[in-house]
Amino acid sequence: MTQARKIPFRNAAYTVLATALLTACTPETPVLSASSPANQSPAGTRTSPPDAAPGTCWDKTETPAIIETVSERILIAPADISDDGIIRKPAQYKKEYRQRILQPRQENWYQIVCADTLTPDFVTTLQRALSVRGYYQGAPTGQLDTATRDAIAGYQTAQDLPGFELTIEAAERLGLVAVRRS
Repeated sequence: MTQARKIPFRNAAYTVLATALLTACTPETPVLSASSPANQSPAGTRTSPPDAAPGTCWDKTETPAIIETVSERILIAPADISDDGIIRKPAQYKKEYRQRILQPRQENWYQIVCADTLTPDFVTTLQRALSVRGYYQGAPTGQLDTATRDAIAGYQTAQDLPGFELTIEAAERLGLVAVRRS
């Protein structure tokens, strides 16, 4: 009879433990409000570089660090060699591994067109500009849909521009915004 009481308690304890572990592994989702800055992505992770002008929007690409693992043989005990040159006990070594950074992680910031600029009229003009260059197929809709985003990505990749958001440089090359003075 005592075993019947322990089994339900043990199962309940396992259930509580499993729930606690699963809850601890769940990532927190950032909450955005109407007061969130314009230069943040929907995920709330986009910021701007420290020297960015107010009211500008930015994105970044991150290049991971390049790390090399080096192995070394380290002498623990030298060989025991007799006077006549016979090895009585070979040398003992151990292998050690260490890592070194060949190139550190890099953040590459680039300015993008702010979301409030992407009005239906602007997107229609963008679609026409991409269509003329062969990156967008179909009639201009004024909607920033998947086809438009794919066309932006294709154009920027071909122009060797970073990211998948419409960059200011791409908008300048397409004639959509005024060219900045150097």
